[in-house]
Amino acid sequence: MKNEIFTILGKLTFAVLCILAFLAVGKFVGHGIITAWDRQAQGEQSYINSHKADIQASWNKDGSK
Repeated sequence: MKNEIFTILGKLTFAVLCILAFLAVGKFVGHGIITAWDRQAQGEQSYINSHKADIQASWNKDGSK
């Protein structure tokens, strides 16, 4: 009976540790993916802003003639 209790407690402890490890890995991997997506979005936004500035500059140049 005592051995069965220790076996059950051991399995539960192992399951909890596995779940915690899975959550910890997911947090770091997810953070890396989100950071990469964020960098890509920032890059696209800076490209769009650069394009806007070029268009506005050409409009201002055309308008000053």
